[in-house]
Amino acid sequence: MNPCLSPDTAHLAARTMILRDELASILRACRDRSLICAPLRGIALAEQLYGGNALRPTGDIDLLVRRMDLPRMSALLTELGYEPMEHRPGFAGSFSYTLEFVKDRHGWIVVEPHWTLAYPPFTDALDMDAVWNRCRAGRVAGVDTLLLGHEDLLVHLCAHLLHHGDKAPPLWWHELDLLIRQTGTSLNWDTIVESVERSGQSFLVAGVLQTLRDRFQTPFPPPVLIRLAARPQTSSTLLLVQASHLSSREEFARFVSLPDMRAKWRYALGLLFPSPAYMKRRYKVQHPVRLGWAYAARVFHIGWEGLRWTGALLQAACASRIPLPR
Repeated sequence: MNPCLSPDTAHLAARTMILRDELASILRACRDRSLICAPLRGIALAEQLYGGNALRPTGDIDLLVRRMDLPRMSALLTELGYEPMEHRPGFAGSFSYTLEFVKDRHGWIVVEPHWTLAYPPFTDALDMDAVWNRCRAGRVAGVDTLLLGHEDLLVHLCAHLLHHGDKAPPLWWHELDLLIRQTGTSLNWDTIVESVERSGQSFLVAGVLQTLRDRFQTPFPPPVLIRLAARPQTSSTLLLVQASHLSSREEFARFVSLPDMRAKWRYALGLLFPSPAYMKRRYKVQHPVRLGWAYAARVFHIGWEGLRWTGALLQAACASRIPLPR
């Protein structure tokens, strides 16, 4: 070991190298099968912003895939030794934004194929055909691949910050600032504004950009904030803003946004009572009694969070006089 590197730094570098090699293998396999994908954040973002990736923390591998190609991507990852993680068969495709695959190699490696750049409850509102049309050719982990257009990358990084709420590390804010500074005048802000307006995320993205300007004095056209903040808010949007301190608020926002009681019932059932296979892997239990306790603890936890979500939604709706969803 290099004596100048602390154990934590050496571990981070080694972990990043493992993920980089794994990402390269996946990208080569996609290329060989003519399967279109674009790496998200992680290694790809580090190489774009810093010119390297050895010391940027990277937890998993995220890929953008066309929704129609999810079966092919699932088969490819299975061939590479990954196993699927899903609440129930078909649950992710109906209610989520990504699939999840895991492999026990040098510690667990997680790969998440996304079919949208948005998060609940906006997963289906983003124009993904336009996103794919704006992708550009690039190179990640030594493999030729597609990369997001700068405008879509900016929108996605804003959404990712909102996705993690108060748990988002300062590094992610810094990287969003760095992206805007590096791309400079080449950014098409009209495209950014139109994209978030059409997907209903205007008020949320306006909040991210305002925080970015307050913290980093990030340079972007002032009219952008005015245009985004002027859009009407929904109860789901208010919940995500007001309840940023609550865990799993997106799950509740997704529940609120579902169109009918049948969909809400299916979603709640899958969320509360995932398959035994999912529970055994998620909570690392095998004995039937412990599995039963894991189910009970999950129901109690989600029920308690649901009460807190409801309180946050009522508070947000009353403060802004926006009607609650039926």
